[in-house]
Amino acid sequence: MSKDTFETLIQQAEKLTPDEKLSLAAQLEAIALEVDPEVVLRSRRAKIQACKQEILELAAKYGADRLRIFHLSVSEGGVRDTEVNFLVNLKPGSGLLEQGGLLMDLRELLGFELYVFTEDDLKERYRELILNKAVPL
Repeated sequence: MSKDTFETLIQQAEKLTPDEKLSLAAQLEAIALEVDPEVVLRSRRAKIQACKQEILELAAKYGADRLRIFHLSVSEGGVRDTEVNFLVNLKPGSGLLEQGGLLMDLRELLGFELYVFTEDDLKERYRELILNKAVPL
């Protein structure tokens, strides 16, 4: 769905009565529960590959390299079974502001929520698992 179409739908939803909004929310939640997480992950990975060049350009803009992608299921400590995250190295002089800028630009480019981590950000209990699962972009 295009961004314009999505924004039009949101504008229409804002015109609904409170009861209609609750009904719509319940219907959307039911639809979301029917979505197979594996289908979502495949779609997100395909989108990442399709945007690979733009992603690399954004990373360079923010002083990040060695981009890797990883997914942790809920049973492995992930927040959602559809979560896709980036693991990056930040060049000297790059810090939290650059990491946050990359995060925001990647979300805008790809159209879904994701997180950007450095190896230093990883919690010790998940570190080895993530480093083993992370695959180069």
